[in-house]
Amino acid sequence: MRSSSPPFWERFKDHHSAVESLVVDRPGAYRGLPLEALYTSSVDLDLLLRHPLVTGTFADLGCGAGAAVLTYAWLYPDRRALGVEFDAARVKQGRELAKAYGLTNAVIVEGDLSTVELPDAEVYFLYFPAGPVLDRVLDELYQSQNFFRLLAIEAHGDLLPRLELEPFLKLRDEIPLQGPRHYPRARLYERISVDHRPGRLSLSYRDRYLVIDEGHESWIGDTLGLTWTSGDRFELATPPRTILWGQVRQVCDLAEFPAPVQRCLALRRAGPVVIKTPDREYRGELRKILLTPVFRLELSTGERVEWDIIMTICPGP
Repeated sequence: MRSSSPPFWERFKDHHSAVESLVVDRPGAYRGLPLEALYTSSVDLDLLLRHPLVTGTFADLGCGAGAAVLTYAWLYPDRRALGVEFDAARVKQGRELAKAYGLTNAVIVEGDLSTVELPDAEVYFLYFPAGPVLDRVLDELYQSQNFFRLLAIEAHGDLLPRLELEPFLKLRDEIPLQGPRHYPRARLYERISVDHRPGRLSLSYRDRYLVIDEGHESWIGDTLGLTWTSGDRFELATPPRTILWGQVRQVCDLAEFPAPVQRCLALRRAGPVVIKTPDREYRGELRKILLTPVFRLELSTGERVEWDIIMTICPGP
C-alpha cells in the first residue's frame, strides 16, 4: 500500500465543472452538483479505503468520474479497482485520469445500474443509488451468493434505512466522516448467509402487477417504480398512490389477467385516454383499474366508468 496521497485530486477538481456541463440531464444523473456533494472528500476516501476490512477487488457502483476508484487503484497497485457509471462524460474523465497517472488496475465501465451486469468484487461502495436502482443492485448482490463487504455513505437520507431491511447484511463497523453528510459515519456491512429474503423489495424494477385490496374494492398497481418509504408503506409510480403492503393480495404477471384488463394496463402506461360511452365522452389519464366489485376504470378527473358501458377506449391526444 502506498503511503503518499493520490496525485490527481487537483486535476480532478479543476476539471469538475467542465465535465459536469457535458453530463446528460436525466433521472439519477445528479447533474450540476458541486464536487463536495457529488463525491466523497479525498480525506474521507483515504480514511475509508485504508480500513483493514476493505480488501481485494473494490467496486464503486455509481462511481461518477471515479474518485473512489482512482484513489483505491493508487493506494493499492496490486489490487483491482472497478467503477460503474452511466454518464459518458464522467466515464471519459475517469479513464483519462487513470491513463494519465498509469493506473492500469483501474477500470471504469459505462453502464446503467438498473440493467448492467454487476462486477464481482470483495468490497462494494454505495453512495448515490436509490429507489428501484438500489433495490436491483441489492437483489443482484444477494442472488450472486458471493461473500463481500459493502461500504455505504448516506447521501439522501434513505440509503442506510434501506440497507437495514436486508437480513443478508450485517453491520461490521461505523467510520466517522470529516465531510458533512446526512449521517456522519460511513457504514461497513458484511454479507452473511441467509435462506430467505423478503421478495417485495425486489419488485420495484420488475414488470409485474399487484392486486390491492382497499375496503370493499380491489384494484391493480404496477410494481415498476415501486418505492419503499418506511415500515409497511410503499409508493406506487403507476398509479401514483401510497399503499401498505398488508393490502397486497397477489403479485401477478400480465398474462394472468383477462385481455380487457391487459389492454387497460397498457393504456394506463401510454398516457391520456379517450373513453366513449352511449351518453358521453371521458378524457384523462387512467388511475385505478378496479377489478371488484365490478370491472371499472377510474380517471385522473376522479370519474369512474364501468367497463360494460364503454363503447370505445383509445389513447388520447
